[in-house]
Amino acid sequence: MKIFDLKNLNRAKDTVAARWTKMLVILMSFTLIFLIPSFLIVIHQYFYNTVEIKLSSMYTDDVAGFFSSYNLNSTQAFNEAAEKYISGIKQHTKDDGIEVQVIDKQGKIIASSTGFLLTEEASSDYKNAVVSDLGKSKFVGKNENGEKIMSLTFALPKYAGTETGAIKYITSMKQVDKSVVIVSLIGLTIINIIFLLFLFVGTYFINPISKKIQQINKAARLMAQGDYSYKIDGSVYDDEVEELTDSFNYMAAELERSQSAQNEFLSTVSHEMKTPLTAIKGWSETLLETDSNDRETIQTGLKVIETEASRLQNSVEDLLMLSRMAAGRYEVKKTKMDILAELDETVFLFKDRARKEGINLNYTSPDYAATFFGDPDRIKQVFINILDNAIKYTEAGGDINITTKLIYLSYDVTDELQIFISDTGCGIDENDIDKVREKFYKSNNNKPGSGIGLAVCEELLNLHGAKMEIESKAGEGTTVKLIFSIEKTNIQNNGEINE
Repeated sequence: MKIFDLKNLNRAKDTVAARWTKMLVILMSFTLIFLIPSFLIVIHQYFYNTVEIKLSSMYTDDVAGFFSSYNLNSTQAFNEAAEKYISGIKQHTKDDGIEVQVIDKQGKIIASSTGFLLTEEASSDYKNAVVSDLGKSKFVGKNENGEKIMSLTFALPKYAGTETGAIKYITSMKQVDKSVVIVSLIGLTIINIIFLLFLFVGTYFINPISKKIQQINKAARLMAQGDYSYKIDGSVYDDEVEELTDSFNYMAAELERSQSAQNEFLSTVSHEMKTPLTAIKGWSETLLETDSNDRETIQTGLKVIETEASRLQNSVEDLLMLSRMAAGRYEVKKTKMDILAELDETVFLFKDRARKEGINLNYTSPDYAATFFGDPDRIKQVFINILDNAIKYTEAGGDINITTKLIYLSYDVTDELQIFISDTGCGIDENDIDKVREKFYKSNNNKPGSGIGLAVCEELLNLHGAKMEIESKAGEGTTVKLIFSIEKTNIQNNGEINE
């Protein structure tokens, strides 16, 4: 397993932007060393091969047949054939910028489509064509005028076993070279544009993302050290990076709030445990010094010790239960039970406490059973936690009303039981309603308690497939609605709502 050193994390060995720059440099180097030279060679060969193909197309079997129809042993007949051939293709070759020359067997030019250079010798081209297996020779270079040309020389068919002559096709490469330069420049321009686009992408996209990741990395390190105050700056674009930034800031805020709630919880739990322990210790010391005949003091002290010990036990049990739930190790022992029977017992337990605190606890037990598959002790604990909160946050003279509603579901195999526990207490602020279900959260720090009661209720109800809804208004009171799916009651016309 890799272990991270927080000190070393401050030094980024590599970044997205750095890797992007390295990749761009490597790509540019590869392009300069390999791609561009290869591109220029390909362009050059393409144009030159095109010219060669065009010149080769000039010499066909018809041309060879034309000369073979003459007695090529006769110099006069060969010259006559040459003149007729040149005369026949002069205009066509002129339009294409091609010069055609006829060469005799001595290597002398005896006819030309331009009418010039009739005394020029072309013996080297002629000899090369004669000795070639393909019967042709190629020349690319400068002529006597310094102009770059390409020429193809084709040996004519032999007559009576002897060489007869050749035909040479010549064209200027000036315009071709210009085209090569133009296309090469266009290609290089496109390559430069592509590199500029890569550079733009790196500057416009990669660098901001890299900086944002560095900020998130910094925030994560600070959070690991317990500092949740650092916030990541927002992006100017509404994109995935901005969404990640918002989510990270939200996570940091929630962790900070959770940490604050846990600190408050530890303080509250410490106080909640300290109070009963102080009472137990104080009365224990008092009882040790009390005369054994003072039965009243002994009874009072033992009663206080029992009450405070029970209070301490309940707090510890809630903490242990919440811990097991968080670890996924908490199990409920489900059996067939009557939810309303558990509610009746819970209300009975709180009747005396409500009366002593001057609170009116109103509840009429329904005349039907609500059969449910669950853990009776855990369902009862849900009722206890909710009623405990209701009494805790309701002042003397206030009311707590408990009502039930049975909903007959004709389209389902189960019915629905709704239990409403309403109080006229201090209520919950609108912004806190969704948070009171969270562990350790207390909307009112002036009241005793650990802030885990409703969190325990939520977890227990989830384990039973039940739901809890909370409606409240600050200064007016709170209503907790519990929803259970129960076995069919077959009660359709008893004044309850049917659906």
